[in-house]
Amino acid sequence: MDAYDDFESYMPWNMPLHLAYRRTLRAADVATAAGPQLASLLDRRRRGRAVTQVLAMAADPGFVALERADCRSLLGLPVSAPIVGYYGGWGASRGTDLLLPAFRTLRRQRPEALLAITGRPPPHLAGEPGVVALGYINDAQMPQFVNALDVSAVITADTAFGRNSYPAKLCEAMACGVPVVATETAPVAWMLARQPSCLVPIADAAAFAAGIEHLLDADRLDYGPLPAWPALATRLAGMLTAAGA
Repeated sequence: MDAYDDFESYMPWNMPLHLAYRRTLRAADVATAAGPQLASLLDRRRRGRAVTQVLAMAADPGFVALERADCRSLLGLPVSAPIVGYYGGWGASRGTDLLLPAFRTLRRQRPEALLAITGRPPPHLAGEPGVVALGYINDAQMPQFVNALDVSAVITADTAFGRNSYPAKLCEAMACGVPVVATETAPVAWMLARQPSCLVPIADAAAFAAGIEHLLDADRLDYGPLPAWPALATRLAGMLTAAGA
């Protein structure tokens, strides 16, 4: 059984589903988790079964460094403007309420800055000056979107979900070498252990804005060796083979 989030945090009211999930978790011969915090949580729920092993998140192989100007042209974004980007879920459980005040603070210092967003954001955000709402874009364009950014915003919160969340968007930005500003939950700090300067305090819009401004003119970042699908698949195959034996 593999877990990339604390799935019970999605629907805390659905107790029958939680009980079925925990029975399955305890019955599993192999349990893997996307990071050490989630692995510890699963160990407590497995009640003494074999230790949960960490199988980290990794970006889809399509996420590689691409030429920023080319990506912006393909998406209809200004080639020379400083652009911050956010994509993914919205809501209080994810802490995204800080994005708008942080962007407004940034614009007071850098009025030319833009915020590019995808998906279906809150209506008030899409009409904010400086916000470029691209709507839903297809999967094949997501590497272009990430590479079009000067800074990628990665926001998590101190919630049941956030305390065990290892954002795929962070993996994708790291794979592209794009600078990130990320809220410092324990899982995100673990993922950014080689670039702790990218971390800012949780729910601190002013610090988030300052982190973005600091990185807006930065070059690509070197995040060091990153997890990749082939190596993770080999590790998982070994775990399953050992359990079967």
